[in-house]
Amino acid sequence: MVLTRDGVDLFRLKLDKDFQQFQARAYHGTDKPNASQKRYPLPTNSTLLDYYRKLRRASGNPNCFLLPKSAPPELSNQMADDFAFVMQMLSEYADERKPAKYAVAKKAREIVRQVNDNRRAAGFSVLIKERSTRTYERWIDL
Repeated sequence: MVLTRDGVDLFRLKLDKDFQQFQARAYHGTDKPNASQKRYPLPTNSTLLDYYRKLRRASGNPNCFLLPKSAPPELSNQMADDFAFVMQMLSEYADERKPAKYAVAKKAREIVRQVNDNRRAAGFSVLIKERSTRTYERWIDL
């Protein structure tokens, strides 16, 4: 088979018949497709050619069509999550009991230290930036 769109077109009828039979067997449990079964059309020639080339590059390994494993979280997202975590702790100041600003900031600082210790113990390299109690008090005023 010539690896062009026209080359794929020469075998399209056979591929289409095989694809319909595969769908009937795999999705409906019948040997031959019938009119009541929902079947999908064969992809375009260029898509089939891309699939073939991808499979050939992977030395026939069908796992090449699986999605790659998820990447580790981006550091920018992790930093935003950490900031949201700290801000959630500082939102305790908005409680109706009106705790002291210093007490809330000090508690937030202690929790950040505990979280960082847990992350270090787990081997996690990204830590929450530890700030002073006064900085947290300023953030409460924002």
